Amino acid sequence: MQFGILLSISTVLALLVGVFTLGGAWLLLVKALALLSLALLLGALSVSCRVARQAAAEPVRPTPRRKG
Repeated sequence: MQFGILLSISTVLALLVGVFTLGGAWLLLVKALALLSLALLLGALSVSCRVARQAAAEPVRPTPRRKG
């Protein structure tokens, strides 16, 4: 999960650098890839937030002790 978020962030940064260095038809491709990776990043963040909320909502059960 965290690897996907880091990959998305690095992809967005690389594509933003590409926007400033490239032009023409490449610019459209870079914009499309940037939007795609941004959507992946937001999806990964929403999934991690949902998992964190679910984990916080579950009650903590004490571990049973062994009799011995």
